[in-house]
Amino acid sequence: MPEGARSEAAPDAVPVTVVGHAVAADVPAALFERILSPLLDNAGRYARREILVECVSAPGGTQVHVSDDGPGVPAPLGAGVFEAGRRADPSDGHGGAGLGLALARRLTRNAGGGITVSEAPGPLGGAHFVITLPRAPGAAAHSV
Repeated sequence: MPEGARSEAAPDAVPVTVVGHAVAADVPAALFERILSPLLDNAGRYARREILVECVSAPGGTQVHVSDDGPGVPAPLGAGVFEAGRRADPSDGHGGAGLGLALARRLTRNAGGGITVSEAPGPLGGAHFVITLPRAPGAAAHSV
């Protein structure tokens, strides 16, 4: 998607803005989709008006930042949000079983990368997740 492009899956969906440059990671496109989907699903549940995806080339790999303008992840929960079955606030009325972020973390680690949640609010004032994926030397890289 070109820089600054907006995507809207449904009329009531929160728009997603994608910025940055084309980046490459040493993971199959289908695996990257399985890693990114839970972050976008969560952002769609909690965002008020906007979701931002930023692609950045980092030393030795690729970073994809996912931010929203929702309430964010409560500081006491932090990285606990990646534990299977954990939800920031089970009584918030949003669906989900608390498995998506755990799956995303497991898949990212299996691919030799990592995923983190920032303690500080992201650029839109809500949650800010960072996916880091390696680019293996000499390996065929796939655009993400």
